[in-house]
Amino acid sequence: EMRSLLRHDGMDGRGHRSEAVTHDEVRKVNLVIAFSANQVDYLLRMAPEAKDRIFLLLELVAFAQMRVPLVGAGAEARLMSVARAGAAHRHLLAGIEVPDVPDPFGGSRAEYEAAYGAMRSAVDVIDRWVRGL
Repeated sequence: EMRSLLRHDGMDGRGHRSEAVTHDEVRKVNLVIAFSANQVDYLLRMAPEAKDRIFLLLELVAFAQMRVPLVGAGAEARLMSVARAGAAHRHLLAGIEVPDVPDPFGGSRAEYEAAYGAMRSAVDVIDRWVRGL
C-alpha cells in the first residue's frame, strides 16, 4: 500500500522496505527519526549515548512550528544542526504529549493513507523549517 501512495505522489517507492536498525547505524548518524514512542524507547535502550540525536517525527514538527533556530547557511548545513537544536530545546516540550504517527502495518488502505498523509505533512513542515522558509 505505501509504495502505491508514494507512486501516486510521484516518488519511486520500489526501494521502500522495513528493516531493523542496528546499534552501529544509530551510533554513526547525525539524526534518528522515529514515528512512535515505542520506537524511541527501543532506540534509547539500544544506544543510550544517542539520546540527543533521537527524535519523534512530530517532535521535529513542534520545533519547526516553534521556529527553533537552526545554524548554517543553506539547507544542508541547517539540516546538520537539527539534532543539536532539538536537544537544546527539548525542554520546551516538557509536559506536552507529542503524538505518534500511526503505524498502518497490516491495516486498510484508509489507514495507510492516513499514516502517509501525517508523514507527508510532517516532512513538508520540517522541510520548510530546514530551508528557512
